[in-house]
Amino acid sequence: MKLTAACAFGLEKPLKWELEKLGYQPKVSTPGRVAFDGGWDDVCKANLWLRTADRVLIELQSFDASNFDALFETVKAFDFKDWLPKDASFPVTGRSRNSQLTSVPAVQRTVKKAIVESLQAGYDTTTLPETGPEFRIDVALLNDIATITLDTTGASLHKRGYRTAFGEAPIKETLAAAMVMLSVWDPTRPLIDPFCGSGTILIEAAMIARGIAPGASRAFLWDLWPQAESIDRQTFLPTKNESVELQILGTDVDERVLKAARRNAETAGVAADIHFQEKSFDELRSKRKFGCLITNPPYGERMGEQRDLFPLYKSFPSVLQRLPTWSHFIITNIPRFEAILQKSATRRRKLYNGRIECMYYQFLGPRPDSVAHQDEADVATEEHEQIQPQPVFGGLKDKDQEQATLLAARLKKRARHFRRWPAKKGISCFRLYERDIPELPFVIDRYEDFYHLTEYERPHDRDPGRHAAWLELMKKTVAKTFDTPIQKVVMKTRLRQAGRSQHEKVDQSRDRMTVGEQGLKFYVNLKDYVDTGLFLDHRHTRQMVRDESTEKHFLNLFAYTGSFSVYAAAGAAASTTTVDWSNTYLDWARDNMQLNGFEGIHHNFVRADALTFLQNRNSEQKFDLAVVDPPTFSNSKRTDKVWDVQTSHFELLAELAEHISESGVVYFSTNFRKFKLDDGVGRLFDVRDISKQTVPEDFRNKRIHQCFKLKRK
Repeated sequence: MKLTAACAFGLEKPLKWELEKLGYQPKVSTPGRVAFDGGWDDVCKANLWLRTADRVLIELQSFDASNFDALFETVKAFDFKDWLPKDASFPVTGRSRNSQLTSVPAVQRTVKKAIVESLQAGYDTTTLPETGPEFRIDVALLNDIATITLDTTGASLHKRGYRTAFGEAPIKETLAAAMVMLSVWDPTRPLIDPFCGSGTILIEAAMIARGIAPGASRAFLWDLWPQAESIDRQTFLPTKNESVELQILGTDVDERVLKAARRNAETAGVAADIHFQEKSFDELRSKRKFGCLITNPPYGERMGEQRDLFPLYKSFPSVLQRLPTWSHFIITNIPRFEAILQKSATRRRKLYNGRIECMYYQFLGPRPDSVAHQDEADVATEEHEQIQPQPVFGGLKDKDQEQATLLAARLKKRARHFRRWPAKKGISCFRLYERDIPELPFVIDRYEDFYHLTEYERPHDRDPGRHAAWLELMKKTVAKTFDTPIQKVVMKTRLRQAGRSQHEKVDQSRDRMTVGEQGLKFYVNLKDYVDTGLFLDHRHTRQMVRDESTEKHFLNLFAYTGSFSVYAAAGAAASTTTVDWSNTYLDWARDNMQLNGFEGIHHNFVRADALTFLQNRNSEQKFDLAVVDPPTFSNSKRTDKVWDVQTSHFELLAELAEHISESGVVYFSTNFRKFKLDDGVGRLFDVRDISKQTVPEDFRNKRIHQCFKLKRK
């Protein structure tokens, strides 16, 4: 018989490989169709074993059909009695493309009528009850050629029967199997899917490795046909392969879909082969060598949904560099995927996930010489010929190691310099390194026994993956230099910006710790954002405020986390007023005050824009001491525009002057490098630039901020 295995567009090649492994000589006839010859035994075997096909068809006729008469007479002349029993049910489906017969319903009716007359003549009857087994007939017209096929499968072959629980946007089993077969994975290598969902890719891989027929647990349309009575499917189902120990891991952030994945693996008979774990993508790590990552990450059908996913995709190089000897196989419909990763795929293949046109990107890593590719997953030798000698993502060069050595030497020198100084000063948080070496643009601060690294953006020749590996090397260098666990080294990146941003939205109470400074305690958060909650460059300025605050009414504008207010309270201030627009930071400021035992009606916290607060306040109630430390740029409710310290500071100080007592003092600070105090400020205050006195000795950059002491005239 002429048999045809039908598949989704793009899967013809792996389907052809499958048929070759089963012993056939297949040929791709048309897109989505692979032809081969065989008998009824082969119908059974193909349905049981084909992983990438949707169905197995028997080609009954193929002929010219440019008109309905030719279509009807040719079908009627075919002896359907040899194929269909007298009581057969035989629905007819149809398709037409580039043909003169364009009405598909009319084509279906014509073919149905012709088959009826053929069967009536063959069985010498006028009645066909259609109460018996179902024989699905399909007529496909392409370029006026009609092809009549008989479907032996029924429900599509992707319905293996094991997937009883679904996650969101599940991938078809046939596509999942093809992704595994198009990869370089074999059962001797570890396999990870970090977006495993309901586990389909991993289950298909385990079934391939164990030699489990994908159709072993389901029924087929042809099972009820007379031709199937003499064929025992068990003869095509060998014993499960138990000779290999599989290393398959599936992770996902949603425990609910992981429960579904475990149930599906159990039903498929591979639960013992796959470990499912609740874990986010950025937690991905493995100590195992030469593995494969095969995944179907989330992607949206609409542009808005896709834009929301760009940050996830941009994180791929930094995450995947942790698997430098692995190969990576990713299917997605995200446009410009390689541009986002700044990495070209070794090869790419257009595939369809349902109706969504996707690209299957294959990033081939170093070949493990010790691994023999002999399993079913070793689909073709040419698929392994272009494996790269270097890591796909990550990988370090000699220059990187030299820079790590330079950093270690510099840190050791600084550590010797600060061996006794912090303890004498009662300081547990200080600056260790401040971009001392130009090609190592880091700031490294110590907070108690943690090390906080901030990388400042600087041009370099590293792609994102290698740069992420380079950053990891620098973290390890810091940990090794100070003999501290790597978990106590926190790395962040700071992009080019004009100044300090104080209004980021984050849960400040998460991952925060307590540090000490000059007898006081503060909460800091080292992990969530660049500014930790305690600006170390203001250590001296805070002490000045404490020394001058006794019995003073103190005002803290742009208060951030309230550290100046804590120092003022520690200096026995008569009252403190802490003003910031952010609820997050006001809560943080309250917590810092309570941490040091300062509570009560004398300590006030006000959520307001700084200028609006002053304009709406009774100016008869004067402050004796104030700190104004505006961010260079900040969202402002007052103007709904950017608050620019250079152009807005005089208006603010002029208003503040109305609320400062005679001879009262204002400390005004900014980290805007090009800042120049407005000449008009001198008419309101005696001005003294105290920047040099306020920058601590552990800061190499003596222009980290500008600070002025303003005394009310």
